[in-house]
Amino acid sequence: MIEDSGIGIKNPSRVFIKNNILFVDDQEVKNSIGESYEFSKGELNMLKIYISKDQKIPENSYFILGDNIYNSTDSRKFGAISAKNIWGKFEINK
Repeated sequence: MIEDSGIGIKNPSRVFIKNNILFVDDQEVKNSIGESYEFSKGELNMLKIYISKDQKIPENSYFILGDNIYNSTDSRKFGAISAKNIWGKFEINK
């Protein structure tokens, strides 16, 4: 299940972890209330599987993050999702 307040990252220029915190395109990723996405050792291993040496998520794939940092089953647990396996749509609230 993907939460309606989640975050999807598709083909950013650069994805990396610094001090166990996720950065995309040189900006720290935070949820809707300003909390940083921290990665455990196991989650870091999952991220390394799906991000290539050039620090990009594979083309036509998404790395999905739930808004509840401490209790979301998201790409930190199961990895990147191919676009062909996503049913529904994402909307950006402004």
